Amino acid sequence: MLYGAATVQFRDRKRKVDEPRFVAFTVPLAPTTRTVDWEGAQPCTAKPADLLKTAPVTADFESLPPAAMKLTTFTRWAKNFDRWLARTQRLELTTKSDPPEQVALAPIRGGVSVELVAIVWELS
Repeated sequence: MLYGAATVQFRDRKRKVDEPRFVAFTVPLAPTTRTVDWEGAQPCTAKPADLLKTAPVTADFESLPPAAMKLTTFTRWAKNFDRWLARTQRLELTTKSDPPEQVALAPIRGGVSVELVAIVWELS
């Protein structure tokens, strides 16, 4: 699985909103994966600090896709994650007007800060 974590910043001075939001997603990695489709990502609650850096037991793990062994691939996956978040994340607000209206704020320009994109294995 590929794990992505980021902070997304929403700001609207007129509505007095300045809210960062932590988000994390996982997406399956097939052995032949070259391009990651973040559209199929599932939200998760794990923060980067929750991930183990070493396996708790000796075990055999699935092979990594050959593309995952290249730094340029990870850079591209992280950039695509950033762009996907900027395009899909919204902060839903209800206005105080009468009648109340629903407003969706997009992240501010440059408001996505990718913290980590990493290969993870789920331990059962």
